[in-house]
Amino acid sequence: MDPVRGFTLQIRGRAAIIAALLGQATEVMLRAPRPAEAWRDHMIMLYQVMRASVPMMEEAACRAEAGVEAIDPPLARYLRCHAAEERGHDAWALEDLAAAGVDPTEARMSLAMPAVAALVGAQHYWVRHAHPVAVLGYMAVLEGAAPTLPGIARLQAATGLPDACFRTLRAHATVDPGHVDALYALMDTLPLHAWHERLILASAWHTAARMADCVGVLRTERPMTVPSDASRPAVDRCDASAEVKKR
Repeated sequence: MDPVRGFTLQIRGRAAIIAALLGQATEVMLRAPRPAEAWRDHMIMLYQVMRASVPMMEEAACRAEAGVEAIDPPLARYLRCHAAEERGHDAWALEDLAAAGVDPTEARMSLAMPAVAALVGAQHYWVRHAHPVAVLGYMAVLEGAAPTLPGIARLQAATGLPDACFRTLRAHATVDPGHVDALYALMDTLPLHAWHERLILASAWHTAARMADCVGVLRTERPMTVPSDASRPAVDRCDASAEVKKR
């Protein structure tokens, strides 16, 4: 078997595990005493992941553009393109929540669970201290675990919520399979070394484990909110692209 093809099959396996777990999460929401509240908590968690994913991909693209390896130019082009495709999806999630009567500020001010912080935070570490190719494992698992249209229809029936609340889920159910095919096509053509493959696999394993944690925590906990930006002390923010350019 082609070693690169075998490597991508391993990642598909991680994505299949998470797809099954998210399917179970849908079943939990369907059986919840208040399915609409369970959907709300799940959507806030997804929003927390989505709002962090595009900045992470942009940082990875910036570092790939500054790289000197053969994989860096095609990797940077792919990440720039995909970040543009994903930009604004966090705003869709807020609009879905608003259509259900949830104040978007509640979602924006929600305190990400440790599992969400670990899910995305590890990618930033690998991007900065290993190689930006790591994010391909993250992307492959999450894109490969997209919701299904039949599952979304069942969830809508159980919650009694309007169509406008499911825009984000339906969009990802429709486009993510194509995104996954493009991502695996990229990985099968990149001139990856063995250590690149190990890094992507480590990212995929970590993403699967932490996403499982996110789903599991929601069975017993609800997202917390923190004070609004107006009442929090100001913090210095770092421009990742500027940091790379200084090097």
